Amino acid sequence: MTIVAKFSRYQVETVLETTTDENLAMIRDTVRHLKQAGREVLVDAEHFYDGYQYDDEYTKACTEAASEAGADWIVLCDTNGGSLPLEIAEATQAAGVWTDVQLGVHMHNDADLAAANTIAGIGVGAVQVQGTINGFGERCGNANLTTLIPTLQLKLGHACVSPEQLRQTTEISRYISELANTPPDAFMPYVGHSAFAHKAGYHGSGVRKDADAYQHIDPADVGNEPRVLISELAGRSNITARAEQLGVVLNETSINAAVERVKSMEERGFNLKGAEASFYLLLQRLQPDYRAPFEFVDFLVLAETRQGRDMLSEAMVKIKVGDEVFQTASDGNGPVSALDHAARKALEGFSRL
Repeated sequence: MTIVAKFSRYQVETVLETTTDENLAMIRDTVRHLKQAGREVLVDAEHFYDGYQYDDEYTKACTEAASEAGADWIVLCDTNGGSLPLEIAEATQAAGVWTDVQLGVHMHNDADLAAANTIAGIGVGAVQVQGTINGFGERCGNANLTTLIPTLQLKLGHACVSPEQLRQTTEISRYISELANTPPDAFMPYVGHSAFAHKAGYHGSGVRKDADAYQHIDPADVGNEPRVLISELAGRSNITARAEQLGVVLNETSINAAVERVKSMEERGFNLKGAEASFYLLLQRLQPDYRAPFEFVDFLVLAETRQGRDMLSEAMVKIKVGDEVFQTASDGNGPVSALDHAARKALEGFSRL
């Protein structure tokens, strides 16, 4: 059972509005009661690190009170999330001198240091980490377990989970985001969609020669995968690598043409970094034997209000397949939707396209 107790004299006197002795008595009485009931007791030492800076002697007294009452764990909390790694290391080390009870750490991310502070605490003796998947938590969040578990296991040698479980990290991260109705953070370490994405041409070239050139771990270890992005910065290596991933074989002429086409499109405002289907079609159109499966002859789109109803969009299209021309019309939820419906109607008899 986890209980929360204040380990800061400032918090005791200002927020609890009680005496320091009464707070120590509450810590002892609560822990003893739970131990007599046969429970494993974790004491979350709220404001431990700020309390250490404010009055380390009182924070020491709180630690000793919990320890003497029989606590199984004392979890040191950076409740305001503003401590620095060196401060965390110093205070955690002091706690290890004050008590033989197992120590944990509980970090908040208000200074964007929750992961660094957690590692600092582990480095001087803490053996439990409290955190959340994707760092979800109040204010700026808590220590992010999808960052900390791979770091502790792959870089510091701590056996947190099995290798198979570690490979589920990315899947779990995205599942929790879905449950929280929050878009996954593309730039989150280890699990983000961009965590192993390579845009600059010489980065892509380096990764093709040796994956370790621009990747600090094997993405597969955490269930992620490398991506080569296509943009105006992409050189021949990026184009070639992405084409290989898509199963498209390019000759020298096609590679050069693809590089120039991408640069030209981006100069006109296109963004191909996430548009993999568009890039695939671009590559197909550069193949020597490419033949367009159909041709848009012309189209007309109307958007109007009828009889006081909401805006209505209608599209008429004329599409040529081989020697035949098909003319269809359809409506939709906006001009693009109407065009899509009309085009699909014209091509619905040509599933091979």
